[in-house]
Amino acid sequence: MIMLKIKKWIYFGKKKYNPVILIFSLLLSGLFLFISLEGIAYLIFRDRIKDYTSDVLNRAESLMLQVDTVNAAARSSSDVSSWPCSYENLQHLRVVVWPYSLIKDVGYTSKIGLTCSAIWGVMRLPLSLDHFEKKIQSKEGIWLFGVALKNVPMHISPKK
Repeated sequence: MIMLKIKKWIYFGKKKYNPVILIFSLLLSGLFLFISLEGIAYLIFRDRIKDYTSDVLNRAESLMLQVDTVNAAARSSSDVSSWPCSYENLQHLRVVVWPYSLIKDVGYTSKIGLTCSAIWGVMRLPLSLDHFEKKIQSKEGIWLFGVALKNVPMHISPKK
């Protein structure tokens, strides 16, 4: 019985093929080709991927080191003056932040918004920080990513 089915599927001398076998062989060939090309692509790009991941890790470690240093400086600035937004404290933060390329600005916030920053100084009215892409709250502070400061009325007091 099995032999009859095999003989029906294969006709010697006639070019008639079973569609199931044809589709199955095409799928297996395609799968083999896909796996082969993925392996070749991995071998070609693995050094680039390894370099890229190393660069990303180094940048993340550098950023965390910079954040820890600035955070420690912000905490130690309370020894300089009792008010966080005093001229002496902001001057201390400016000196600390200056050499770090990954940190743009640091400041002190209240429930209303940004009270003062190392770059801008003391704000007359706190700057609302409600326009941002992402907010991460941690035990050390708030991280705001993609803060939009355009079209926001700003009232910055002159430096003393």
